[in-house]
Amino acid sequence: MTTKLTRQGMYTVHARKMVRDVIAAGAAREKVGPLMSKIAQIFGVKIHRNHMMSRRTASRCVLEGGIASQMQNGFELPVTISADSTSNRGNNFESAKFQHRVPDYQKDLFFVDPTSTPRIRHSGVESTVDHSSQQSVAGWKKRVEGNTQVFNDSPLAARRQMKFTFRIFLRILKGMNGDH
Repeated sequence: MTTKLTRQGMYTVHARKMVRDVIAAGAAREKVGPLMSKIAQIFGVKIHRNHMMSRRTASRCVLEGGIASQMQNGFELPVTISADSTSNRGNNFESAKFQHRVPDYQKDLFFVDPTSTPRIRHSGVESTVDHSSQQSVAGWKKRVEGNTQVFNDSPLAARRQMKFTFRIFLRILKGMNGDH
């Protein structure tokens, strides 16, 4: 059996998701194409040589996943946030998460069922100047403003005529966990 990872010259949604999963599992980006080909071979599927993904395309798939994540944070509301800081060899780091109920994307429904299980969305790990509460607040402002800009510039926001602002974020914020 032979298969293509592309449709009309673009990698399919499933191929791009698989690339993000393979990279998250620890594969180097330049090895993703050959690795996917080997995995397919195990299952008796042959991937055309000219459809193997390059390192650059694999990197773009990862970037695309990050942008989609930021759009989700602007769309899936209300929200509870949490953050924690630590230091390693004199460098300070802060990890942050959003927790909110999400739409059922499998059914193409864009409303949130209030009885659904909340999902956790990781917002990244960033270096900070220190462990102060002022730095924590500044980090949250930066994250929310980044998510706001990405969401407002997205086709989803344009199609649904939605706008997300920092004020809206503060209005929907239901709780915050931290160590300050």
